Amino acid sequence: MDDIKVEVKRAAEPQAPGASNAPGVPSASGASSAPKTPGAPKTTGAPKTPSPAKSSKDDDSSAMLEKIFGSRTRAKLLRLFFESSDRQFFTREITRVIGEQVNSVRRELQNLESLGAIKKEVYDKKTFYTVDKSFAFYRPFVTLFATKVGQERKETSDERWQRLTAPVASDLQAVVVIERLPGDDGVELLLIGTETPGKKLGAWAEYLERALTKPIRYAIVPKADYFFRRSVRDDFLDEIFASDYKIVYDPANIVANTEKRERKI
Repeated sequence: MDDIKVEVKRAAEPQAPGASNAPGVPSASGASSAPKTPGAPKTTGAPKTPSPAKSSKDDDSSAMLEKIFGSRTRAKLLRLFFESSDRQFFTREITRVIGEQVNSVRRELQNLESLGAIKKEVYDKKTFYTVDKSFAFYRPFVTLFATKVGQERKETSDERWQRLTAPVASDLQAVVVIERLPGDDGVELLLIGTETPGKKLGAWAEYLERALTKPIRYAIVPKADYFFRRSVRDDFLDEIFASDYKIVYDPANIVANTEKRERKI
């Protein structure tokens, strides 16, 4: 805070009774005080510019920054989010990555959300958090926490799909992205699920569309059905795997191993 400059004026010295300040006026003793010879004018220097008053907005910003850097857990969370500002994290993942107690993590997530630094989205009873890029200190924080100024760490494609599929890992066996024609915006997916994927994968596909910010078209095929249809040379799956495609999630190598066998036939 700027120092407030206070100008202290000394009070006039008390005069003896009967004394007069006016030149040439007789004093009580009858003596006349000689008039003072005017000297060179006293220079006072350039007038001082008063310090600008701090606005309530400045005070709010200072208070916000003080709250933001208030704990070790909060500092770890800020580094996690602003090093990868395009990523979403769910609570248990955050707890595992930064190595702090879940209650402490939840408390600090709530604090950062109330300050506008992060935002949350709930899907299938799981809460996901990401950086709110409309946050007033977004760019300075990216500069502060990223490896290079203005460059946050980008997650790899594998990391991205690992994160996106985490909510349905127990119901999802594989994800295949089918290349679309140039100018055909969107994403086309083949989702291979468990024996009874039900509506869960359909709801997840809606969440995925919001996360990718692109329209998606998808087909859900249970694992047993996938194996059977590949064995009988199903036209639908043949057409998919005859086109350009990319396996983005296949932890058990279901699709990878099947397609190797198909190429050998």
